[in-house]
Amino acid sequence: MWSFLGLLVLCSLVSPSQGGPKGFSHGILSIVSPATARKYVSSIFLRHELLQSHFLAIQFPDVPHKDKHPENWIKELHVVRVFTPSVSLELYEKVDSLVCIKTRFHLSGKFFFGKHFERIDIILDVDIKAEVRFDSYFAGGFHIRMQVCKSEFAIARIICPSHLLVNKVRPTVTTILAASFHKTVCTAVEVVINVSGVDFLHTANVFFSVGTVATMQYQLASLPLITSNYVALEFNMIIRTGGRYITLPVGAGSVSLPVLHHHGFCLGMSQASLDAILMVLIQIRVQEFISTPEVFSAASELTTAIASLLSHQKCPKCPLKAPLKITISLVGIRRIILEPKRAVIELSVEIALLAKGPSGSLVGLFVMKANLKLSVHASVFGGRLFFTTKLASLELLLVSSQVGPVNVSVLVKLMKLLIAETFVPQVNECLDVGIPLPPVLHIRWNYPAIHFTQGMLALCV
Repeated sequence: MWSFLGLLVLCSLVSPSQGGPKGFSHGILSIVSPATARKYVSSIFLRHELLQSHFLAIQFPDVPHKDKHPENWIKELHVVRVFTPSVSLELYEKVDSLVCIKTRFHLSGKFFFGKHFERIDIILDVDIKAEVRFDSYFAGGFHIRMQVCKSEFAIARIICPSHLLVNKVRPTVTTILAASFHKTVCTAVEVVINVSGVDFLHTANVFFSVGTVATMQYQLASLPLITSNYVALEFNMIIRTGGRYITLPVGAGSVSLPVLHHHGFCLGMSQASLDAILMVLIQIRVQEFISTPEVFSAASELTTAIASLLSHQKCPKCPLKAPLKITISLVGIRRIILEPKRAVIELSVEIALLAKGPSGSLVGLFVMKANLKLSVHASVFGGRLFFTTKLASLELLLVSSQVGPVNVSVLVKLMKLLIAETFVPQVNECLDVGIPLPPVLHIRWNYPAIHFTQGMLALCV
């Protein structure tokens, strides 16, 4: 039995003063407070009256009283109504947890009063405790077993044709319920646990489309980790793009989450996992354009700067007034640097400058490499994580030159403006697809707190 209760079995109180788990290597993990876990269990048990519907389906056998006398016969005993149950958890350190259910049943049946059967109604207070244990992780799921189930009932009221007959009915009802109530009620609870397990797996093992470039899958990576203060879940991430698969972790280092504080749930994504995602998301074709004011606001200044820079070369290829042709190519890896309270995306581009030669054909001048650092603003909307970037700094290097040595450092200011106007918008367009977030425990990603820590981005609600 795969179940979300495997997670909940593990939970123990999360202290606001305690930090998150350390030493994880899967790169994507979450921690859950016991209060959030309890709320989830209760909501699943009671959603669409799941628990009540299984209790209502209980049928008690038609069994005569032990002395076989027909006047003690009761038949067609069944559940008419289940009052809204209260569902809670008692959480333990290791692998056990106690699901506690309190409710009230309205039973109805027919009792033989000597000459004929008359309807009787029974109001029953019910207390159920089911001890559950999880094990056997496999391929994103695990088994959950109901180890022990105990049930107690107390007859609150019996309604008969005459109140004088209550004392006659009570012993028979008590005997029948003592013989069959425990088994039927615990069977219903076990079924609900199994049904609820499917729900949890649907929230933890999920597929998403990432625009048109990839599909992404979150999958439970192991059994939950339990401490005295939190329960943690690790995830694998599988990205499919262009017919190939990227599986995380890919040698991700040890990561840790910040404290929960007043939050009930935190999801952490390591630097390594975000690097892999950015490599997929940021796919930009080579940009080629003629440097005109309509495309680049400082086109004239750039043409003048290049002419001035190369005039001492006395090169017939060097532009004087003709606009330049520029190509910008994304090269190398894309990586994000996560530090306390800030994040920076690092990537590199090659900028090639071409000009018309004496024959009118385009001739390459030189190629520069620009190492970019983009400051990152993170936000969450519609269950997706979005990054918006701005150019923070640029390092300019000469890669090759057709016109001899060139001092490209004098072009840094113009290149920063060029990249900010032409390339950074392309990066933001790629990132506008967003990174899907797993809806673990049906968490709603409405205005989460976003924390940048060393090597980790954490989202807490």
